Amino acid sequence: IHARTAMIGVFGILYKDMLSALGIGGPAADVAWFDAGKVAVEYDGFPSFGALLGAQIFLTGWVEMRRYQDILTPGSANEDPVFSGNKLTNKEVGYPGIDPLGFSKGDMDTLKVKEIKNGR
Repeated sequence: IHARTAMIGVFGILYKDMLSALGIGGPAADVAWFDAGKVAVEYDGFPSFGALLGAQIFLTGWVEMRRYQDILTPGSANEDPVFSGNKLTNKEVGYPGIDPLGFSKGDMDTLKVKEIKNGR
């Protein structure tokens, strides 16, 4: 799960850089990703550490609680609580089955090992 969080962070960095290269990112696109915190603090536009920590604990806790519910009662977390039409088709308990681009075709055991290795 933590490797997925890191991969989402990398996506955010690359997305911002792509917008900057296209010239459509606005003033924030001119700031390098590694200087973003320093620049935000200088302009007093950055949320406090407590706010960031609270949001991270809430969001990660929600995802982990859904996984835990699925482990206790298999299949109970396979339907999106907000958008009821979205259902996961995975049969594995506790595995989130997030695949919006459809890359998980093939041997799932091999793909899981690759996911773990890429996350290190």
